[in-house]
Amino acid sequence: MKAGDLRQIFDVEEPAEVRTLAGGVTVDTSHPWKPFLVGARGNFIPESGLERIFGGEFMAERTHGIVTRYIPGLNERMRINYKTDAQRVAGQDGRVFDILLVRDIEEDGRRGETHRRMALLCREAARSKGI
Repeated sequence: MKAGDLRQIFDVEEPAEVRTLAGGVTVDTSHPWKPFLVGARGNFIPESGLERIFGGEFMAERTHGIVTRYIPGLNERMRINYKTDAQRVAGQDGRVFDILLVRDIEEDGRRGETHRRMALLCREAARSKGI
């Protein structure tokens, strides 16, 4: 994989979990996501799109494939936050992608366990009210 193929810079975020007094684990609702990896590089590839009305609200859903170098510990409970430079400086969220599938792939695209690169299947959901 050439460095020039990895043009997009993104952050990987994981749920911010806290222990309850009873010893259980819950998500911190005041800050539900915390950084797992900041400044990862990858190649975003649009896969498919779908539009529908759900509960009187228009929803556009897009899936993307993301190819990146191997990231140990990355899993389907995490998300991708793809920010512009201005959003990064302001500490704002950018385009958010839920990770649906994580695969360890070899250079020729076959499945493998070489831990050199991985392919992610992600869903980006955009909502617009007023329908």
